[in-house]
Amino acid sequence: MVVIVGAGFAGVEAAWALASRGVPVILYEMRPQRMTPAHTTDHFAELVCSNSFKSKSPTSPAGQLKKEMEALGSIVLATAYEHEVPAGEALGVDREAFGAAITKKLEEHPLIEIRREEFTPEMADEIVQAFSPPSIFPEMEGGVRGGRSKIQNPKCSALILATGPLTSPEMAEWLAQMSDRQHLYFYDAVSPTVEASSLDRSIIFAQSRYDKGEGDDYLNCPFNKEEYEAFVRELVAAERAPIHAFEAGGVRGDAVVDDGYRLKSDRLTAIGDQQSSIIDQQAEALSESPPLEGEGCERSEQGRGGNSTVSAHTANADLEEPSDNHQSPIHNPRSETLSESLPLEGEGCERSEQGRGDLPPLTPPSISGKMEGGASNPKSKIENPKSTEERYLEKIKYFAGCTPIEAIAEKGARSLAFGNFKPVGLTDPRTGRRPWAALQLRPENKEKTLYSLVACQTRLKWGEQKRIFRMVPGMENAEFVRFGVIHRNTYIEAPKTLNANLEMKDVPGLFIAGQLTGVEGYVESAAMGIYAGLCVLQKLAGKEPAIPPRSCAYGSLVSHLQDDTEREFAPMNINWGLFPEPETPIRDKGQKRAWKLEQANKVFEKWFLEYGTV
Repeated sequence: MVVIVGAGFAGVEAAWALASRGVPVILYEMRPQRMTPAHTTDHFAELVCSNSFKSKSPTSPAGQLKKEMEALGSIVLATAYEHEVPAGEALGVDREAFGAAITKKLEEHPLIEIRREEFTPEMADEIVQAFSPPSIFPEMEGGVRGGRSKIQNPKCSALILATGPLTSPEMAEWLAQMSDRQHLYFYDAVSPTVEASSLDRSIIFAQSRYDKGEGDDYLNCPFNKEEYEAFVRELVAAERAPIHAFEAGGVRGDAVVDDGYRLKSDRLTAIGDQQSSIIDQQAEALSESPPLEGEGCERSEQGRGGNSTVSAHTANADLEEPSDNHQSPIHNPRSETLSESLPLEGEGCERSEQGRGDLPPLTPPSISGKMEGGASNPKSKIENPKSTEERYLEKIKYFAGCTPIEAIAEKGARSLAFGNFKPVGLTDPRTGRRPWAALQLRPENKEKTLYSLVACQTRLKWGEQKRIFRMVPGMENAEFVRFGVIHRNTYIEAPKTLNANLEMKDVPGLFIAGQLTGVEGYVESAAMGIYAGLCVLQKLAGKEPAIPPRSCAYGSLVSHLQDDTEREFAPMNINWGLFPEPETPIRDKGQKRAWKLEQANKVFEKWFLEYGTV
């Protein structure tokens, strides 16, 4: 018997993969007993955002992944095709019909037992304790936490956690404990990523600041004054992605969320100043210390608890300093309200350690009774309610340790030049001088086929990101494999916590599936659900893990989750940059992609015949 928690895309795929191969499954889903801020129905695999499963083209990375998933018996894709709606080249579905159909299929499977109840940390302890070393649960010797059994089937062989980006606060806390806390993230704050082969190396040069490290760990895009000012003008005026209500403390649509879920998982809410002030005070106290000088505007030491305020005059004393009456030639009325609450971001502009698991207790004082300051009514009126955007930015700053690059630029013409794009310690080989400003690029994998834009977290719309970042010198023809996002999420730092079979390194028998692993998107999450099911199947049979070959789509995703390159690990979709490059370089883009697909199909077919058949 295998217990699976969460009936999202990963959970239903894991359950189906195991049950269709003869393994009994208990599938827990807390909805509708307890709703999340984003879900509105009790359907399994509810599509809370888009109703699209990406491109149907077999010659795209998503098409290759779907081809491999279909071979492995994907229930999500089979059901999607049954309820397809016109969506051009994309696989669009009728979300209501899709959700109802996939729920019915799982409910009717004889080897899948559905339990519509919340799965708790006590229940997780009981399962994992059965096949984990005593050192993991020293306080539980002699019995489970809570004193009595919560699971009515003690013969569980493995636990698959597939609770997704809106994992309940209690289970998030439990997972934080299991993953050493600092390796669990609560917000995505991701910069765009580009293909290395699309960069103009006649302009972009390799150099680490002050030649630290290997001396050429980073690539640098040098701006002159005119290029920099044109970039900033477009950046502050660009169209931004809408803010989802649940990311700013609200809920989506008609969803009804209990106060415990809202307060424990989201901290900064619109319920009242009393709750918000708890976080405000913590963030304010943490922002008083100076940041740690670091490479390429990296995470500050202070980022472990929140953001730091950095002075342009102290952090860049050798740069041209703006005078006291300096007037920015770039004006945006939005900055008049934002500038009052946002500090100038310098070193601490990347994801903070605080965005991981180093959080204050998951239960604020207000939940257990009276709130700080003596108030006892959690629905007291707000004298000066904050706008959705202000609350959203505060949440990003506290959980992710960063501010969107466009919000920094709104503070003044030189904000980025004194912060994220500071050019100190760099020399442009074309001029022999330090550039006016520089955007740095950092390798995303060992092969250095992908580079992320350092400290460029943004919530611009994707089309705007492409247009504006292609204004950066040397990136005029950049091919983006991932655009920047800043949104509510929950995922672990897979390279440090997961084995290649998605089993926790320090907790035998505990498998992680779906978006929790560090993949992004419906299709990728579902793919990791199937894979988790297959890995558990191998473990139950006493066999070695069935790790997919590096060259196929599955192997490329697993490689991303296992790549221990020093970087800010972040969720990623399947893309061309994840597939390995040919040993002999192929200049033509179309031919190179065709070669990658040919290799993927060849190695996957062999692997499938050995491990994937039903």
